[in-house]
Amino acid sequence: MFLQSKELAGAILSRTWMVLVLILVNLAGAAYGYYWYAGHLAAAPWRLWPFIPDGPLVVSLFVLVLILRLSGRPTSWLEAITFLGLIKYGAWTVLVTGYHLFTGGAATLENYLLIIFHLGMVVQGAVFLPILRPARRLWLIVIGWFVLNDFLDYGVGTHPHLPNPAQVTEAIVFAAAGTVFAGLYVLRLRRVTRSHFNFRYPIR
Repeated sequence: MFLQSKELAGAILSRTWMVLVLILVNLAGAAYGYYWYAGHLAAAPWRLWPFIPDGPLVVSLFVLVLILRLSGRPTSWLEAITFLGLIKYGAWTVLVTGYHLFTGGAATLENYLLIIFHLGMVVQGAVFLPILRPARRLWLIVIGWFVLNDFLDYGVGTHPHLPNPAQVTEAIVFAAAGTVFAGLYVLRLRRVTRSHFNFRYPIR
């Protein structure tokens, strides 16, 4: 499905005002995300900072991707990490928070808002993923990046604060599932001819 339909993404990218709205909305979301991670970042060595705020970082990259699209300079590897990252980290938060609620966790407003906002990330990733174009070593960059992030999250401990720290095993499973999905997607993308993805949407 993802590899076959790109009309919605094209309709959005062909309208500058829609792209600008997305940029503003995601800038606001990223700002709140960095605020949410402030305590975690303050307690971690600065060299680990790029690997801690997974959600806000990928949303920031999405803003950059949209700006590059507006300027006519799309970058395949950046778009791959961004679109797949929106799905991976958005779905991870939805699953972790949802599992926490399902197993008796507190049904707070914050938890429900986390689910709603991160579902938005998943939707954005799914909408724009079809415009991803094949590129040399794309699969290696994407898989390597997400595997490194998973290792740092659960091997070093840079993962977000869990609503229930006892459910770290489930968090690892959800993270691994996201990485497997991303890996399978880019490996499948390798088998799609470049001509099938050789398109540009005019900006108006």
